[in-house]
Amino acid sequence: MARTGFNKHDISRDACQLFGPQAHQGYDWWWHFFTGYDAETGEAKPSYLMVKAGAWGEDAAQLHRFWGWEQIKVNWDVPFRVEADDCFLTEDHTHGRVKVGNAARHPEWMYADGEMSWSLMSLTFPRPGHGCILHSSAGKRKRRLSGTWSERSSSGRMITDITCEKKDMLLVNYESPDGAKRHKRLWHGGNGVGTIQLFDRHDKLVDRVHAENIGCEYGEYDKLT
Repeated sequence: MARTGFNKHDISRDACQLFGPQAHQGYDWWWHFFTGYDAETGEAKPSYLMVKAGAWGEDAAQLHRFWGWEQIKVNWDVPFRVEADDCFLTEDHTHGRVKVGNAARHPEWMYADGEMSWSLMSLTFPRPGHGCILHSSAGKRKRRLSGTWSERSSSGRMITDITCEKKDMLLVNYESPDGAKRHKRLWHGGNGVGTIQLFDRHDKLVDRVHAENIGCEYGEYDKLT
């Protein structure tokens, strides 16, 4: 793939960003998306891994495991690396295990009962370069979410159209860093489908890509809470 303004990799973005104006009431959030497959049926089971593990779809669940900060090892510079007990994450590998119970007695932990373990290799996808202008629109319907994003830089333009079925998503139980629950409806999933169109600086179409297993998120935010 040709190197353009849309796919410049910047390894410095793997470093912790909680400095300067972002040091207060902020948090770093690294997302790695994978699609797991049932070993017997071959059925795709979308899942996501952060400091939580879970599954999307009609039997969606989110499992959380907690550590005190003194129990966590973090590389504050590059390369990105986080360790906590038997859970481990870098830019190209993650493994770990989460086993939780008594969810009904602890609603503040925001998880369901269950167990999950993993050992996976990930792929690093390039991020948009600096100097890009982004325009977006998103909407919610009864059964699906959809969105369109148009991103332009000095070297070209990218238009992305994505649709996600609600039945394949997880309604996330989420709390802001300050303890408030402002997202009343926060949908999260990894089974989005859509198209990506790449144009050169003269708006000539360079490529049109069909994409699947796209990470999707849509939230309704209450600023008054």
